[in-house]
Amino acid sequence: MKIFISADIEGIGGVVQGVQTKVGNGDYEKARILMTQEVNAAIDGALEAGAKEMVVNDSHGGMRNLLVEDLREEATVICGKPKKNSMMAGLDQTFDAILCIGYHPMAKHDGTLSHTISGYAFSDIQINGKSYGESGIYGALAGSFGVPVVLFSGDDALEMEVKRDFPKVQVAVVKENIAANCAKCMHPNKARALIKEKVKHALKELKNMELFQLKGPLDMKIKLNSVLITDCVEIIPRVNRVSSDTIEYIAEDIQEGVRLLNTISAMARGLM
Repeated sequence: MKIFISADIEGIGGVVQGVQTKVGNGDYEKARILMTQEVNAAIDGALEAGAKEMVVNDSHGGMRNLLVEDLREEATVICGKPKKNSMMAGLDQTFDAILCIGYHPMAKHDGTLSHTISGYAFSDIQINGKSYGESGIYGALAGSFGVPVVLFSGDDALEMEVKRDFPKVQVAVVKENIAANCAKCMHPNKARALIKEKVKHALKELKNMELFQLKGPLDMKIKLNSVLITDCVEIIPRVNRVSSDTIEYIAEDIQEGVRLLNTISAMARGLM
């Protein structure tokens, strides 16, 4: 069994404020440790379930957050950016399942540190009339490779979100959302034990898991966080500006859609 792990930081237990997610301070360094430990818990669960090969993709910010020297030796790690498929970089059809560790709810919704891809760029991302966060967008990208997402870890608001698109997925709820920058957090030892057990259960039930797919063409309506960003995004070929802060784009498939979103995210980061 070959397993892919995508690891973000905002959904990690004990991470509740933006300062913990940004390079250059002591709180971030502690959050990196918690993130690495939760990924290791997922690796341990996968090993006990029979996994023989594992690839971890560092999926937050500059994508150099995981303490590589502290990761289990059984896994390899992809770190750094840019990378075409971002949070799913390195995924292909040879994998059997995906574990999403430290994920968070979508922008403008309840949940700890909720946002979608880039807090600089996006206020709302709709695809064929429905709003999606990173779980749905990258879960659909995974589905385009024929690989199911079998587990998410994060807060209870994330659990409510992912059950819409992934009804059979396992969710390790490591904290309960109280406010945007506040959560009731499980002790890290208990959080890691929960992730490990949920991973084992998910992989034992792998044959019952379903793909989440968004079939193209995809009508993407993207609400941006500033008029300035919209001015720049409008330059991209085939982008249609529909209001001061909203653009529309018809993507051939989800892989093209993800490339557009990652391009916009990079542009917004440079501008802001």
